Amino acid sequence: MAEQLYCTVVTDVGSAKIAQAIQSGDPYMIVNAAVGDGGGAYYMPTPAQTELRREVWRGQIAACEIDQNSPNMLNVKFIIPPDVGGWTVREACLLDIDGGMLAVCNLPDTQKAVRMIRVHIASPMYCAICLKFTVAVIAVSFVKFHDAVYPAV
Repeated sequence: MAEQLYCTVVTDVGSAKIAQAIQSGDPYMIVNAAVGDGGGAYYMPTPAQTELRREVWRGQIAACEIDQNSPNMLNVKFIIPPDVGGWTVREACLLDIDGGMLAVCNLPDTQKAVRMIRVHIASPMYCAICLKFTVAVIAVSFVKFHDAVYPAV
């Protein structure tokens, strides 16, 4: 069996919307995450994807933070409720307020018993991304992003 690789890919839709947000100054609102079973098999995600191969759950983002060890990485966490399941998680994605897919990742086969999933995205363009949570909107401002990536020497 060939070695299986796992990664997160910013989609073409996500790249275009981030660029548009930077140009316009309007935030790019990320509100949901989704998981799927990959259609029953391993696959490598591509930037051209606009949806999961087979989505089985969608819900709100629970947390987001800039990675302390890699300041150009955004860590996004979401939790699948315990009463949902019966499938193997093989893929996940982050979705914007319009349902567009920002990023997609493949995952090692994981039984749904694991309820918390983290998606890691590396990009130099977080100044345009805004994550919407149930009770608040968290924005990574350009100043905070710049200071995290380029700390004073």
